[in-house]
Amino acid sequence: MFINGLPDCNREGVQQKTGLICGRCAKDAQIFTSKSGTVIGSVSVAAYNKTDGTTVWMNVKGFGSMGRAIASASKGDPIIAVGRVEPHDYEGKVYIDFIAEWASVGAQRIDARTAAAPP
Repeated sequence: MFINGLPDCNREGVQQKTGLICGRCAKDAQIFTSKSGTVIGSVSVAAYNKTDGTTVWMNVKGFGSMGRAIASASKGDPIIAVGRVEPHDYEGKVYIDFIAEWASVGAQRIDARTAAAPP
């Protein structure tokens, strides 16, 4: 699920799309190191629209310690992240990166049924 956030601007004053994504990891996360030595963690998560049923795949990415946390995710793990959307083209196809400012991997889901259940 993807929830649109408030409009935000980057350092250059260009407006960015922000939001929250929550779902399950589609596959095991990957970890990379950039040429400058920054750790980058990435995992694929489906964001779907409940009203029309469309699915958009986003690569949730984090840098540094956030990247290491995201890289700990395994296929099927729940993930929730807050950040910004960065679409980009590669060989004629549009890919969507979700750059996490905050993320939690493996959090336990609590809803009305589980919260009301006796210990």
